[in-house]
Amino acid sequence: MTIMDNNPKREVAHDETPSPVTGHAFVPREQWWSLCKICGFAEAAHEETTLTGDEHRHGRVPIHYYSDDNPDDE
Repeated sequence: MTIMDNNPKREVAHDETPSPVTGHAFVPREQWWSLCKICGFAEAAHEETTLTGDEHRHGRVPIHYYSDDNPDDE
């Protein structure tokens, strides 16, 4: 008998309620992580957003894999 036999997995309750903000898309105040300029709620409270997903870069190049055996590096 293992510990898992005595502790069956409990069902996780997920919040399935719809978004409370549907009148406008999320517009951040300053940074991408800030609250909405229009209503003051977080991005998760909105049904739509104006963010594209790369606002956190600030002009930086994304990180890519660089092989250890690159023939150009010899």
